[in-house]
Amino acid sequence: WFMVKTTSKIERKKNKNVAKSARQAIKRVKKSSKKHKKNRTISFWWILSPVLVCIGISLVIAVVIRCRDTERGASVPKGSYDYAVDISKYQKDVNWDSLMVVTDAAGRTVRSIEKAASIHRVRYVMIKATEGERHVDRLFGEHWEKSAAAGYGRGAYHFYRSSKPAESQALNFIRTVGPLRHSDLAPILDVESVHRGCSRAQLNAGVRMWLETVEKHYKRRPIVYTSDSFLKDWLDKEIIEKYPIWIARYSDREPQFNDWVFWQFTDKAAVFGIPSPCDLSVVMH
Repeated sequence: WFMVKTTSKIERKKNKNVAKSARQAIKRVKKSSKKHKKNRTISFWWILSPVLVCIGISLVIAVVIRCRDTERGASVPKGSYDYAVDISKYQKDVNWDSLMVVTDAAGRTVRSIEKAASIHRVRYVMIKATEGERHVDRLFGEHWEKSAAAGYGRGAYHFYRSSKPAESQALNFIRTVGPLRHSDLAPILDVESVHRGCSRAQLNAGVRMWLETVEKHYKRRPIVYTSDSFLKDWLDKEIIEKYPIWIARYSDREPQFNDWVFWQFTDKAAVFGIPSPCDLSVVMH
């Protein structure tokens, strides 16, 4: 019995030692794991830091370029033209007393009078009125009234949605714009997109419906705004030949379509009196 009891004590002591050794081994493993994880984290940040620095520098450069672009716009086409700006809700805080196209020595639009090589007063303001069946530009009323009070020739335009009934869109425009003054430009239809599944025949039928409805109401032939490529690919000859064309071609090279009345040559013009970039067109005298 004594031998059994002694042996049992020895075994228990041995088991305690084994357990203690096991616990110490676990602690060493955990400590090593934490150290390895810490080293791995440090290595990860050493690798990631240059990437983050590069991203930060790129963002700063992008902001600087964007700020510079808002101050210095596109090149102005050569020739003797009047100028028209195109504005909507995105152009806020317009200084209606002094809308001017200021160009530097390189022929690019700038906002700084100090850099001016030439200065031309804006003659026309094209103002977004409506879109689709119900949408009304939230700054239309303000822009419409203030442009008239400042003495600019003003024109209201509707952005055409081929997926919506044309007659309802025409009524939305008429209801929003109201009567036109003698000095106002004719109504303008902006047609530059088509929804999936719409055929060329369907698009042109809808465009004609809008134009005819508005012309009948105002007794004035509307202006059609579109791009060089859209005019070529989508619009019927009947529309192109019947209505005055305001063409969009973002370049200082003239549009392929020659019989334009207005030519929008940029959507990033820096116009004195308008804080944000805007569309700018030249107008035939």
